Amino acid sequence: FTPLEIMKYLAPAKVNLYLEILGRRADSYHRIQTVMQTVSLYDELEIEPLPKGIKFVSAHPLLNKNNLILQAVNLLQKFNKKKKGIKI
Repeated sequence: FTPLEIMKYLAPAKVNLYLEILGRRADSYHRIQTVMQTVSLYDELEIEPLPKGIKFVSAHPLLNKNNLILQAVNLLQKFNKKKKGIKI
């Protein structure tokens, strides 16, 4: 990130038209067969660098440890050598 660089992304939604659970994998996830269709809905993500820390701004309820955005940010922070922060 350069100072004051804000990145904006659209995260398209999808609908499962068909979903079959085929079994459980060794890592506790499931093997699935699915048919998905994109739709014209999306989430807007805005990412901004911070000197330190993590800040979330959202119209949705508070995040918990299972939230995929929080998991991704935690992984980024783990490998972030400069230890910078992020606002999402």
